Amino acid sequence: MISLGIGIEALGPTLTGIGRYTKELCRGMAAHPEVENLKFFRFDRWYAQPDHFLASSHPPPPRLPRFVRRPLA
Repeated sequence: MISLGIGIEALGPTLTGIGRYTKELCRGMAAHPEVENLKFFRFDRWYAQPDHFLASSHPPPPRLPRFVRRPLA
């Protein structure tokens, strides 16, 4: 069985091209029979489901610069 983490920063109520691709990738991996553990990473946090990012109209939280995020992760 496979454990997998997917970055979902591109997901939002208004999907761009990469957002649509990310959405379909999440759906496909969730339906794959060999993927046992699937988690989603967005703005320095892990989530069990990405669906609420597609329906929410709230802006994303402020993002820390990459040089700060990497040591924290």
